[in-house]
Amino acid sequence: MENKNSILTLSHVSKEFPGLRVLDDITLAVRHGEFFVIVGPSGSGKSTILRIMSGFERDFHGSVQYASGFSTRDASFVFQHFALFPWLTVAQNIEFGLLSRHRSIAKRKLRVMEELRRFRLEQFAHNFPRELSGGQRQRAGMARALATDPKIIFMDEPFSELDSFTAEELRKEFLEIWRHTDITIIMVTHLIEEALELADRIAVLTALPGKVEAVLENTLSRPRKKRTPDFFHLEDQLYRLVRP
Repeated sequence: MENKNSILTLSHVSKEFPGLRVLDDITLAVRHGEFFVIVGPSGSGKSTILRIMSGFERDFHGSVQYASGFSTRDASFVFQHFALFPWLTVAQNIEFGLLSRHRSIAKRKLRVMEELRRFRLEQFAHNFPRELSGGQRQRAGMARALATDPKIIFMDEPFSELDSFTAEELRKEFLEIWRHTDITIIMVTHLIEEALELADRIAVLTALPGKVEAVLENTLSRPRKKRTPDFFHLEDQLYRLVRP
């Protein structure tokens, strides 16, 4: 499945826990600059694939290969449960990933201010995570992920902890940011509608042990219109594939 446009390739990846085979012979190639979404039944190993891709999980069979010139150092991660450091302010959380990048204090502060403005968090710069709403915390998490100028962002159900209105607003904002960059997004979700709204391609996993059931091209034009026959047709197709 690898081709010259792939930024990341999984080849025959399998993963086992004691007494449980989670992933079975996963081969996937993610194209440079695309929004790639992984869906599947609950417990099918979606988040495990993401951790393997990102380098968080190293105990597996098979291989993960980045394109020449790319590595896990070029990647950021947006977590489902926000994962902000509670003892740091919003600005300090955003700055955290920059501390190992050997940038001057002035350049770090400038980059933090850019992300605060982009996510409309300027007035919360000196607040702690506990003082923010769920939507504001996830904005801070996304700002932190983007602050290091990553080539790839891994996202593990980043909108699932938010109410539907906040999630919809944040999806649109993040999609607009992605459209004006060459960042590759690899995201896990359990929501079919969310996958169709965001993805260029969608990988569907089977129930345990997780295998690749299909990889679908999302042919819907952007911006995605949900209440259309084409959207409903793809939605039905995905439901039939995902249903265990």
